[in-house]
Amino acid sequence: MSRPPIPKDLERKVLLESGHRCAIPTCKQTPVVICHIEPWAKVKVHQFENLIALCPTCHSRFDNTKAIDKKSMKAYKAGLKPQEVNESAQKTFKEIGPLAYGGSVIQIGGIGSRIVTKTAWSLDEHGYFNANDCVFTSFNGPGDFMHVCCADGYQIVACKSETDCYIEKLSDTNYGVGILDQLKNSVTIRCERIEH
Repeated sequence: MSRPPIPKDLERKVLLESGHRCAIPTCKQTPVVICHIEPWAKVKVHQFENLIALCPTCHSRFDNTKAIDKKSMKAYKAGLKPQEVNESAQKTFKEIGPLAYGGSVIQIGGIGSRIVTKTAWSLDEHGYFNANDCVFTSFNGPGDFMHVCCADGYQIVACKSETDCYIEKLSDTNYGVGILDQLKNSVTIRCERIEH
């Protein structure tokens, strides 16, 4: 049985998920190819959950040399958020200036790792933003504590961790997250515009 092409709508969804770049957080190169995490020869189906965008180098490191193992690739996929096609997503965060937005930060690799993937979205129908414009992170020296901050003119009104990380409010705009020695640590924030 020959492999059928990946449907264009499914391909578009996978490309949007990674921003049309390599899904490996430390790579982000272009061009990319759509790859199966579990080999197509084994599953014989194209499913969104099993597809990921990779540059040719990372694809080779995964498929040929096994320098990237399947467990890591599944963690990279889990760190991505599906993006909805939305015309306002073409506008920048500053152009839209939402009243409120959400953000998520996923840290991969546990203590000492500074590999993060970030996502930001409007809470008032404007879609997704470039998270680099409105969700900021930094780490302490040993890499066991991460600061998560919101954009200027906003305050964090809620912060939670789905992976049981310790969370400490440092200021209205800055929360600290204790990094656990596990493959994935995540935190989600809700930010609201400060009214003067």
